[in-house]
Amino acid sequence: MGDGWMVLGFVGSSAVTLLYFGIVAMDVQENTRKSRCAYNLQQIGLAMHQLPEAITNLFPPAAITDRTHPPLLSWRVAILPYTWS
Repeated sequence: MGDGWMVLGFVGSSAVTLLYFGIVAMDVQENTRKSRCAYNLQQIGLAMHQLPEAITNLFPPAAITDRTHPPLLSWRVAILPYTWS
């Protein structure tokens, strides 16, 4: 009877340890994702501020159009040459 409780204790403590490390791994992944998102936003901001220096004193238009058609391309396309990631 004593061995059964010891095995049950070992299995239980192992499950708790694995659960703890799983939670820690999820926290690390979440922090990595947040850092990557912050970096991407920083790159967009830098590109938005480099574009006016290169072309005009204005930010890019919401959409790139021609005279007869609806919007063709987004402002994101206009800043692509000014991003480096």
